[in-house]
Amino acid sequence: MRPTRLLNASRAAALAGALAIAAAPAGVRAAVPPERLARAVAIVDSERVRLHVPGLAFAIVADGRVVEARGFGVRDLRSGAPVDTATVFPIGSCTKAFSAMAAIICQDQHRLALDDPPRNYLPWFRLANPQSDERVTIRDLLSHRTGLRAYADLAAEPGVLTREQYLRAAIGAKPACGLREQFQYSNAAVSAAGEIVGRVQGTTWEHAIERLLFEPLGMRRSVASLRDLGRFRDRAIGYEDAAHTTPVPPPASLDALGPAGSIGASVVDMTRWVRCLLDEGVFEGRRVVSAAGVRDAFTPHILARGTWHYGLGWVVHDWNGHGVIEHNGGSNGLSALVCMMPEQRLGFVILMNASPNALNAIGHAGGLLWPVLLDEPGSEPTAAVAAAPSTPRSPTRRRSRRWTRCSRACATPRAARRSATTARWS
Repeated sequence: MRPTRLLNASRAAALAGALAIAAAPAGVRAAVPPERLARAVAIVDSERVRLHVPGLAFAIVADGRVVEARGFGVRDLRSGAPVDTATVFPIGSCTKAFSAMAAIICQDQHRLALDDPPRNYLPWFRLANPQSDERVTIRDLLSHRTGLRAYADLAAEPGVLTREQYLRAAIGAKPACGLREQFQYSNAAVSAAGEIVGRVQGTTWEHAIERLLFEPLGMRRSVASLRDLGRFRDRAIGYEDAAHTTPVPPPASLDALGPAGSIGASVVDMTRWVRCLLDEGVFEGRRVVSAAGVRDAFTPHILARGTWHYGLGWVVHDWNGHGVIEHNGGSNGLSALVCMMPEQRLGFVILMNASPNALNAIGHAGGLLWPVLLDEPGSEPTAAVAAAPSTPRSPTRRRSRRWTRCSRACATPRAARRSATTARWS
């Protein structure tokens, strides 16, 4: 196995920055005046209109409080029902951070260690590369450094395999590289980590997420499986095509991908999640996860692209010298973004009933909103290559939509990209 540059000089610099970010004093405040909040709201709604997004929910958290939360547009074009703060949206790959935090909670409970081999809990787990299989850990699964080929989720696309059948096929496939050599965004790896969470909790991943996170955070308008969306009347209908007018259901593959992308939630519930993370694992006086665990999730584990790193379920980068933690999610008719600046105790959430677009690209919304929320001039971020959506689209469109997105990145109109740093990790 060739030596990797991913974990030495470049990571060391970012690692030091991330640790400083995570250790920021709890008293640091992000006082956002009403006029700047109003400007942020106007920017988001303007982008929604420009991108033809039917409906969007938006919220801002500052210093432990929800300082802005509202809906725009409609959740259902046919009925004209409006989006509000209780509307439930699929959040796609923003689910990955929940799975990572659930694994950290299991570690806090001494049920597992992130540096344990996956086969300790999943006897059938085997990577095709014997050297990688011998050394792989749960931490590697959650940070996309197993060497499994990025976006290789074809086994999940028909939506007919069980999760274990899908994982056996995907994890045993020929890898793209050796362990910890390159960042390779793998839904299968995160799904396997989620299965481990379920095993050590003596239940399913879905029930473990409800017990470990939804219940203590009071996330009553959230589901771990999109099959349960029907219990909410106020739920978003997804829309596909360039004008976002064609209704589409969430991909059937999400049942198999589960821990990598199957959560649905309202924007108010997502602010509870953000408040807990910005308070280093405490929510309304109750510790949900250890502060060390939150810091670990926010720590760079591997260089992803440009100057961006990936932690445990989070993209780690900076804006204007401020550390930023974010992740997006998206597939047919759904897109989401969670973005935080821990040192400022500031974050925001965007949920949309449209397929991935510029507004949920990593770096784009932050580039628009951070200058307003912090009252600082913007700066040009460093270059990065746009990535394909992580949740497979419908099989009939897979080749034309999935395989061309990366090649089309450089041809995307400048107005849609705003800067070379915006990238879809969803």
